[in-house]
Amino acid sequence: MNKNNEKILFVDDDQKIINSFKKQLGTKYKIDFIMDPLTALNIIKKDKKYSVVIADLKMPGIDGVNFLEKVKKISPITTRIMLTGNAELDVAIDAINKGYIFKFLTKPCLKKDLLNTINQAITNYKNALKQQTESITDPLTGLWNRRYIDKELSRIFKSAERYKYDFTILFIDINDFKQVNDKFGHNKGDLVLKIIANLLKETCRSTDIIARYGGDEFLILIEHNDKNKILHLVDRIKKGLSKKYIDKNNSIGISIAAGIASYPKDTKDIKILLKIADSEMYKDKNAQKKE
Repeated sequence: MNKNNEKILFVDDDQKIINSFKKQLGTKYKIDFIMDPLTALNIIKKDKKYSVVIADLKMPGIDGVNFLEKVKKISPITTRIMLTGNAELDVAIDAINKGYIFKFLTKPCLKKDLLNTINQAITNYKNALKQQTESITDPLTGLWNRRYIDKELSRIFKSAERYKYDFTILFIDINDFKQVNDKFGHNKGDLVLKIIANLLKETCRSTDIIARYGGDEFLILIEHNDKNKILHLVDRIKKGLSKKYIDKNNSIGISIAAGIASYPKDTKDIKILLKIADSEMYKDKNAQKKE
């Protein structure tokens, strides 16, 4: 029975080697066996969720060192293992020193050594994944952070430009957030941020990318949606917050201001798009003060 959710890719052009490793590994792991390294690279490009990639040193078209070097560029946190013969240890050690591989296995390989190495590789992948996730996640709200949203904005912009579709930036700012912190303390301020983050998760589509963009600012990237639907989304968020309070007496409410900017209707420039959304947010904030 398979007890591991981590995916492993095994690349070797020798069917006998593949059959041998299939027998040793059994159904313990989710593992794909590929004989052509170039085909394997294309698979990794499409699916970067491999925890471990194991590759032979000598393969047609591209050797194992260059192959695993390319794997590192495509999916940096994937743990890479190389299979070598005893006469090829110098090459393997050089690859380790250059950071292309995590460990190497000699052929033939004892089953216990194989399983131990794979388990170490999976642990290494999990640690790398945790570090990567923490670097792009806001620890307080659990939303994406600015580093991640800036990267995604660039990706979506290139995709929208290439495939000719629209996307929208929804910029949100908490009203009077400084007063909450000053009057009631940062614990209440943190509570406000968490309440808004949870409401955004509940209200937005699963495909929308939600981030805490700054101290009291949130940014949502919305693909393939018209402005009327997004205005309706803003209305639902505001109505949802109108029922949220930060004190037991339900006297201290939460409110936001929001700004919308759409590509390519408003502009085809990312920086200007962000400025428009920010400007629209301030217009909304000023309009609320006049009410």
